[in-house]
Amino acid sequence: MVISVKNLSFGYGSGNLYREVLKDVSLEIAPGEIIILNGPSGSGKTTLLTILGGLRIHKNGFVSILGNDLSKIQQSERHLLRQKIGYIFQNHNLIKALTASQNVRLSLELSEEADEDYRESSANAVLKSVGIGEYVNFFPSSLSGGQRQRVSIARALVAKPKLILADEPTASLDKKSGQECVHILKDLAQEQKTAILLVTHDNRILDVADRIISLEDGVIVDCKQYS
Repeated sequence: MVISVKNLSFGYGSGNLYREVLKDVSLEIAPGEIIILNGPSGSGKTTLLTILGGLRIHKNGFVSILGNDLSKIQQSERHLLRQKIGYIFQNHNLIKALTASQNVRLSLELSEEADEDYRESSANAVLKSVGIGEYVNFFPSSLSGGQRQRVSIARALVAKPKLILADEPTASLDKKSGQECVHILKDLAQEQKTAILLVTHDNRILDVADRIISLEDGVIVDCKQYS
């Protein structure tokens, strides 16, 4: 399994101020699977995503990502693991001083096998594949919200990761653009056996999912199989 979670619980604070956000969560995601995670605001979706991405440390429960037990790896190993995961954030997280192409290239900067020409050609190719090939030299401030999100998606795709974690990736896209982008993700899942966990409230893209998991008050309350 790309993701294996058993009896994960997580909370903030201590004593009377302790608030449990995730409660006994268990799930598995196989290579090539697309899982949509939905639920109301405050249900723990983003917290779960940050734990699975190695961005937040948990104490209770078992979490394995790409064969790595997150409770046992060192900080340096956690950093290396994060480089193998593609992240797509709702607020883009682009560097304003870099062009679209340069932002995408950042995902390849630490690859010893990738020289500058390869990084540039790969970045430009994936930007073209998400529909903004003519904007490779534009800075984020010159792009629309939808175009910035496409850059964010391209950045996640360029290193061909085995896991992509996406938090509301279509929030700033119209229906046509959103469906185009999630179908790019679907193609990646099928061709490269990339597992994708996608947090969304966008009912327009539910058809790309193999399963839809609903989280409510930190508990998985429903799981629907679609294929």
